[in-house]
Amino acid sequence: MSNASLNCDVTKTLISTVRSALFGSQDGQLRCSWRVLIAVVITFAAVFGFIFTAKAVGIDPPSWAEIAVVHPAAVIGVLIAMALLKRYVDHRDITDYGFNLSRQWGVDALAGFALAVFLEAGLFVIEYQRGGVQIIGTWIDVAAVPIVLQVGILVFGWIALGFWEETLFRGIFISNAVEGLASRGFSDRTVIIGALLSSSVVFGFGHVIFGALSTGDSLLYALVMTSISGVLLGWAYLLSGELAFPIGLHMGGNLATTMLISSSGATYPKVVEYSVSGRSIGFNTSDPAILFLLFAIEFLIISGYFYFQYGAVAPDPNCSESPSG
Repeated sequence: MSNASLNCDVTKTLISTVRSALFGSQDGQLRCSWRVLIAVVITFAAVFGFIFTAKAVGIDPPSWAEIAVVHPAAVIGVLIAMALLKRYVDHRDITDYGFNLSRQWGVDALAGFALAVFLEAGLFVIEYQRGGVQIIGTWIDVAAVPIVLQVGILVFGWIALGFWEETLFRGIFISNAVEGLASRGFSDRTVIIGALLSSSVVFGFGHVIFGALSTGDSLLYALVMTSISGVLLGWAYLLSGELAFPIGLHMGGNLATTMLISSSGATYPKVVEYSVSGRSIGFNTSDPAILFLLFAIEFLIISGYFYFQYGAVAPDPNCSESPSG
């Protein structure tokens, strides 16, 4: 065999290997894992690109208002990602990710929000009764701007955060994970569990990297508890096929822990301010015995809600499949 022929065979093998790694063997479309990675890269590129641009032009918002700058940029990023995926890759419409907007969609979002506030308040009451926290103030205003403006900016930021994180980690991630696992012939149960766990662990890692590292909390503990929170958000998404309840749940949790019940030193206006004598309270830092109880209650409430609203008793993997897949 000549060197030219050998080089040609090597090149063909390399091209075939790369193509197999990038594209599915059955439909020839970009593999689902690469679609998720593209969405993640585009979303975070938008965030960091906006941050660098803002600094370059001298935009320097106070720390309490940063969420209203950073998270809308992430919203733009995830919308761009969905548009590119729709145009060039999986041809899903935005509604296929969980945005079949309707009156019921709004009701589900409000139900998720109410559940999050209820659980966060319950966690605080339990910690207060155990002597883990002390109330040191109420109706705290920490910024030198009108309270209405503060609240408006923060609510806008938390809505943006709930939107882009749920769209990315539940809508895009789980939809593509379900499609990818199903294409490999796995059972429906394996598809559901695989999609749910993989999206939740990635969600947990992301929050550990940007959260627990800065607070000094246990990274492993924060990862486990945040991943469990991701499982519950994903469970709500898979039961309904819609992002309404997860977005409401996510937004409610963030608002409750910053503007309703927040620790001393946090630069947010808050209804109740507390100081901590033991482990800080939160869904990735509190006593595991309390958290597992609350997680179990949350799971039962979510399951019960979707059973009574839609008769859903188990996730349907087909609700997240691409219409072209």
